[in-house]
Amino acid sequence: TKRRCIPREKTEMSIPLRLIILALLVINSQSAKAEIDWHVQLREAHAIATAEGKPLLLHFYADRCVWCEKLEKGAFASPVVEDAIHADFVPVKVHVNTSPSLAKMFKVDKFPSDVVVTPTGKTISHAVSPQDVTRYVDMLKNALSTLETTSIQSEQTEASGIPIAANAGATSEQSTDDGSAGDLSAEAENTESEIIPQA
Repeated sequence: TKRRCIPREKTEMSIPLRLIILALLVINSQSAKAEIDWHVQLREAHAIATAEGKPLLLHFYADRCVWCEKLEKGAFASPVVEDAIHADFVPVKVHVNTSPSLAKMFKVDKFPSDVVVTPTGKTISHAVSPQDVTRYVDMLKNALSTLETTSIQSEQTEASGIPIAANAGATSEQSTDDGSAGDLSAEAENTESEIIPQA
C-alpha cells in the first residue's frame, strides 16, 4: 500500500486563522447577556431574604422611561452586575404603576431607582440607578458596607445599652427620618402580589 503524503500546510491551521478563531470565541463569550433573576412577588422575595439573611434590592421602574430602558440594555445586561446582585441581594423589580403604595412607602419619585432594604424594613440605601456597570456595582458595595456598619453599631448598642443615632449609616436620600421603611412584611401582605406587570 502506498501512503499518500498530505502537504503540511494543508493539515495545520495557519497562525492568523487560529488567532481569528480565538478572537471570535472571546468576543462571543463576552457578549453573553446577563439574566438577573428578578422576583415577581414581594411576599416570596421577603421570605427568601429573611431565610437567607440578605437585603432586598428593590428596583423601581416606570413605563416610557428612557433611562430605565438604557439600564436594561446596559448595566443590567452585564454579567458583572448580575453576579454582584445575586451574590448578596434578593432582587425585586417594582413597576411603579402596579405598586404605587410601595413607591410611596420608599419615597421613590425618580426612575429608575434602587432601594436596598433589610427584611425588617430598614432602608440601607436609596438612589437613582447608576447607568454605568462599575458605578452600579459600587452602589451595591456601598449598600453592603452601610449594612455592615449599621449591623455592627446595632450589636454594640444592644451590648452596651447606649442608643445610637436613629439614622446611623443613613444617606441624605434615605426614605424615612428614622431609616426605617415601616413594616415591610406587612407591606408584602398588603401590596399587590404581582409587582411586575405580566405581558
